[in-house]
Amino acid sequence: MYKPIYIAVLYCILAISVIALSFVVVYADDSLNSALMGEGQFIEVASCVLWLVCAVLGIVTAVRWRSITWVYIGCVTFLFALRELDFDKKFTTMGLLKSKFYFSNAVPMGEKIIGIFVIVVLLFLAVNLIRIFVQTVRKNHYKITWESCISLSVFGMLGVAKTFDGLPRKLGDFGIETSIFAAQVFVAAEEVLELGAPLMVLLGLYAYTLRRNEEQAGR
Repeated sequence: MYKPIYIAVLYCILAISVIALSFVVVYADDSLNSALMGEGQFIEVASCVLWLVCAVLGIVTAVRWRSITWVYIGCVTFLFALRELDFDKKFTTMGLLKSKFYFSNAVPMGEKIIGIFVIVVLLFLAVNLIRIFVQTVRKNHYKITWESCISLSVFGMLGVAKTFDGLPRKLGDFGIETSIFAAQVFVAAEEVLELGAPLMVLLGLYAYTLRRNEEQAGR
């Protein structure tokens, strides 16, 4: 049965867990920190696996409920999984999500065309997801639901994680120096938020499935 209290409890548990893990990463000793963070370590691998799980379940949900929204979500989460596997820079001269990729003479034109195609696909998916989100909010007469709250949380977590990515270096370009501790906090927050985002997507999938089952049972 769809009961918002179930979703609320799970949402709070997830939010608290993300915050707690951030503190663990920041204050962990070097051995634990190295096991959790970095290339190919626990958090990165777990993030990749969770994005793949989101992609598979998203497509399954899309087929089951004939939902174009979950088609988009499945595609986006699959692309996030590929990014965690460094597909955005593994087969190209440099990362295709970097602006200089498209202006550097060192990058072949073929790679630039592929990069532009990927960017267009990402923008198409992002614009459509935002459009669907806005339409849903309007359809609900701007009433706050847990599904919309979860959606905003995913957008927020990914946005903050992207902001924290390389933030000390970006601030350094403006002559602003950050302490070693602050740099550790930014890195920890980025990694943990990128782990929490797919978990939040899975929670949204759970909430959506419960609601659709309830609607179907009431017919």
